[in-house]
Amino acid sequence: MDKSIYTIEYKVFSNLLIECREKKGLLQEELAKRLNTSRTQISRYENGLIRLDIVQIHHYLTALDITLQEFIEEYLKRIKR
Repeated sequence: MDKSIYTIEYKVFSNLLIECREKKGLLQEELAKRLNTSRTQISRYENGLIRLDIVQIHHYLTALDITLQEFIEEYLKRIKR
């Protein structure tokens, strides 16, 4: 299993994080406030510079009012293409 952040799958994941945030009409700074972190940290997540664990993903999505299940289903659709 490749653990690189530079895989196609991880790029799909990162792009989906950005798309979810943008669909909710939030800037990185606004999401950062919801998560009690910095805009820089959100940028690192979205640019794939930091690999997120399941707990972090859950917090990120909860702040956007998106379920983990919805996110995973969309992710799986995209990587199957």
